[in-house]
Amino acid sequence: MMIGNFNLRRDRTKRYEIILDCLPRWSVILILVLVLLVVSILVVVSLFASPSASISITRRHSNDITNQTVVGNLTLTRDVFTGSQPIVDIFEDISVYSMEFKYTVKFNPIEKGNNTFAGILKDDLLMRGYLYGRNSKDEEWRLINTNKEDEIITRSLACTQVGYIGPISYSGCWPTTIFYSRVIRYSQYKTELYFLNLEQVHKAGLLENVIETSFVANNPNYSSYELGFRMTFSVLALIHWIVFVVVVAWSQQWTNWHTTQKWLVVLLFLHIWYHEPLYPAMMYTGWEGFPIVNIILSVSFVYGFLFYLLVFFHSVFKAPKHRTFMNFYFTKIVIVGVAYILTLILMIWSRVFNVANPSSVDISSIPGYVYLVAANVVFLVLWGIDLAYYIFRSMGAVLKLKQKYSGRFRVIGCFSFIVAACFIGVTITANGFRTDIQSLTFLLLHGIVYVYFACLSILLLPGPREEKKPEPRTVTIDPTQTDNTKTDTTNAKANSPRDNADDDEVQITDVVLSRNDDDEHV
Repeated sequence: MMIGNFNLRRDRTKRYEIILDCLPRWSVILILVLVLLVVSILVVVSLFASPSASISITRRHSNDITNQTVVGNLTLTRDVFTGSQPIVDIFEDISVYSMEFKYTVKFNPIEKGNNTFAGILKDDLLMRGYLYGRNSKDEEWRLINTNKEDEIITRSLACTQVGYIGPISYSGCWPTTIFYSRVIRYSQYKTELYFLNLEQVHKAGLLENVIETSFVANNPNYSSYELGFRMTFSVLALIHWIVFVVVVAWSQQWTNWHTTQKWLVVLLFLHIWYHEPLYPAMMYTGWEGFPIVNIILSVSFVYGFLFYLLVFFHSVFKAPKHRTFMNFYFTKIVIVGVAYILTLILMIWSRVFNVANPSSVDISSIPGYVYLVAANVVFLVLWGIDLAYYIFRSMGAVLKLKQKYSGRFRVIGCFSFIVAACFIGVTITANGFRTDIQSLTFLLLHGIVYVYFACLSILLLPGPREEKKPEPRTVTIDPTQTDNTKTDTTNAKANSPRDNADDDEVQITDVVLSRNDDDEHV
């Protein structure tokens, strides 16, 4: 059966060129334009069509704060500052879609003029805080954060007038996070908070008799918005993976697969988990096993991609016959593998540490955290240096390649550059501006990764043309010439860069570019 020039009845004993080799240059440019168009659409959707990422319930306690305390218990703010009475807040109708929440406290400094008051900085603000939860009013409150009645929470208090603290002109006290829960298991929460060493600050007249408490959680509508996109990307990624495996396996035997196709099967599978298909299970069950599995799988994709980049660029100038496990793979496995293990330890440990006690909001207090972060940064820097060296070397080598292979390198390199640029741009934007851009960050990071691998899963499918092996060259020598002349001529032909390029095809690649010689067992 024939469709155009494409024969659906494949001879699986043959090896076929990838689709990227068969496309004209204008079609590749069109694909790049479409990728940029998709990214632009995602930006517009995230900025103008997404719900607010968070909701906040704020309580203002002043003079007498009987609103949320036990009925009949009159509590004055001075009693709160002396630590004899707690601030009690009750929050009801909390949706499971909120996923996580923070409970913060904010004080207000008394304005005394710029000449008499600059600010307050207290690094040892001591409190006793208790977080309770229940699902109905018929249930008893259950203590969540700790079982130790005498456990003390330490935070910092920083207050200022305009222009003293922060990159912008911020006035007042910074909100202090008391509780941070990464999971919501109850529909009602109650907090009790005792301040142990604020009496002197209050008596000095530095703080107003006003205390603001806030319950900040994910917007349920935004969680549903993220859920929809995550499941869409996950299902599409799964379809791409299945189609790619079926089409390539149907077209040619495993021994005829390009190395790039073998690698892409693994990356496409890991790519599915980057979009967190376990998100609904994490949302509805509250079981801590799902987030741990999700962390392992998503981090595996990230570091698999980092390993892929090292192999890709190194393969450009390292011929398969010169690659051994020690000189090609060993250092990459060590650098990426150690960083991968350290990242898993940090992420899993910090989550378990926080879930066990929501008052442990500062993950830097985890034992050994600083040393683990420092070691992880060192190995990531080594990865960056290694990658920069390979890119520098490959840019010189690609100029000597055949047009087909240099075209492959440029296309995949351009796609990779777009992905890297988006990650860097999103990171700078997220950390450099005080705006709610969670939707933008989410859609760009997930959208551009999906588009990238969707393009690869199409461009690296077997094309309509059989890939031909280079024909052996023959050198004709005049029999009247001397032996020395024959030897010189033969050596000259053998050492010709053009002939080497034809015989050895091209020194590319274990990951994205492939050779016509038998390099598939590397």
